[in-house]
Amino acid sequence: MTNNQSAAKRFSERPEVLQNYPLLQNLGVFDHIEDLKYQIRDLEELLQEASGIFSQKTIDGLMDYIVSCISNKFIPTDLTVVLHDRNTGAKVFSYKNLRKRDTTIVMDSIKPFEDFFLRFPNTIHFDLFEYQFNHPELLEPLKEYHPQIVVPVIGMAGLYGLIIFGPKLLESQYIDEEIGYIDRLMKFTAIAIQNIMNYQNAVTDVKTGLYNHSFFMKRLHEEWSNAERYRSDIGLLILDIDHFKTFNDRYGHLAGDEVIISIAECIRDSVRTGDVVARFGGEEFTVLLLHSDRIKTWNSAERIRRRIQETEVLYRDEILRVTVSIGCATLSYQVPDTMDDFIQNADSALYKAKDLGRNRCIMYGESLLFTALMSESGVGVDC
Repeated sequence: MTNNQSAAKRFSERPEVLQNYPLLQNLGVFDHIEDLKYQIRDLEELLQEASGIFSQKTIDGLMDYIVSCISNKFIPTDLTVVLHDRNTGAKVFSYKNLRKRDTTIVMDSIKPFEDFFLRFPNTIHFDLFEYQFNHPELLEPLKEYHPQIVVPVIGMAGLYGLIIFGPKLLESQYIDEEIGYIDRLMKFTAIAIQNIMNYQNAVTDVKTGLYNHSFFMKRLHEEWSNAERYRSDIGLLILDIDHFKTFNDRYGHLAGDEVIISIAECIRDSVRTGDVVARFGGEEFTVLLLHSDRIKTWNSAERIRRRIQETEVLYRDEILRVTVSIGCATLSYQVPDTMDDFIQNADSALYKAKDLGRNRCIMYGESLLFTALMSESGVGVDC
C-alpha cells in the first residue's frame, strides 16, 4: 500500500467522516478524492517515465523509450519523429503501430518550422498547424503518415524536433487527457534531447561525428585498466592520410574536408559497434579495438585500408581518391609498460608504414609466425 493509499484509508476511517458519510458522498467529496488518487497515480507514473527518459544516453535509445511509454497509454497508427541533426540537418524516425519502419521522408532541416513553434510552443492539431503555418510545400511529405497532432520539442537552443502523431489505432480522436500527457512527456523529452546533444557535442568531432581526442583518451584509459585487470587483448590503430598536404594544395581545403568526412564513414562502417573510432587531429584518426589480438587487429586495419583505397569522393564533378597508412599495436605481444608506450608503439608502426612507401599497414613488434602470415599476404611487415 502506498503512502497516498494509507492516507486515504486513514481519512475514510476518521469518526467525523463516518458520521457525515452521506453528506460527504452527496457533495461529491469521495468522487473528488478518487479523481485525485488517479491524478496522483498518473503523476507518479510520469515521474518514473521522466527518470527513464533522463537515463537515456543516445537519441535512438531515447526514441525507443518514448515509444514504449506511449504504448502504455494508446497506440497511434503512425508516429513520426523529426529531430535536428548537426551533420545531416534532420533525422527522421518513423513507426507504424509503434513498430519502427523505414521512412521515405526527406527533410533537410527543421529550421523553417522554428519561428512558428517559438511563437506557439504547444501541442497543436495538424489541420490548424497547416492553416496557420501557410507553407504547404514543407508539410506535404508529412501527409503520407496521416498526421493529426504535432508536438514541438523545444529547449534552450530552440526547436529540437517535431513529433507527429497519426490517428489512434482503436479510436479516431485524442482526448484532452491524452494530449495533456503527450505535452508533459515531451517537455521531459526536450530536456533529455538537449542533454544528449550537449554530451555528444562535448565528446565528438564536429566535422566527422567521430569521437574527439579527449574522449578517445578517456576510453583508452578505461580499456587499458580493464586489460591489465582481466588480461584481455586490445588493439590500437593510428591512421594518417597519405600526402594530405599535397592533396589540399592541389584541390583545396573544402575538397580535403569532404575526404576527411568520407574516411570517417569508411572507418566507422569497417569496425564493430563497441570499437571506439576518433578523429585524433587534422588528418589523423585512431581506432581502439576491444578484445582484439594481433591477427584480428591486423585484419581490421587491412579492411579499413582497402575500403579507403577503393572509395571515390565526388567533388565538383571530379572523382578524388586517397590512401592511408596505418600503424597497429596490441597488448598480446611485448606488453608496454604504460599507456603512453602503447600509443608510441602504434605511432612508430605508422612512421614505418610511411617510410616503406605508404598505403600499407604495419604491426609493431616481432613475431615469426605473424611475420610469415603477413608476408604470405603480400602486404606489410613487422617493425
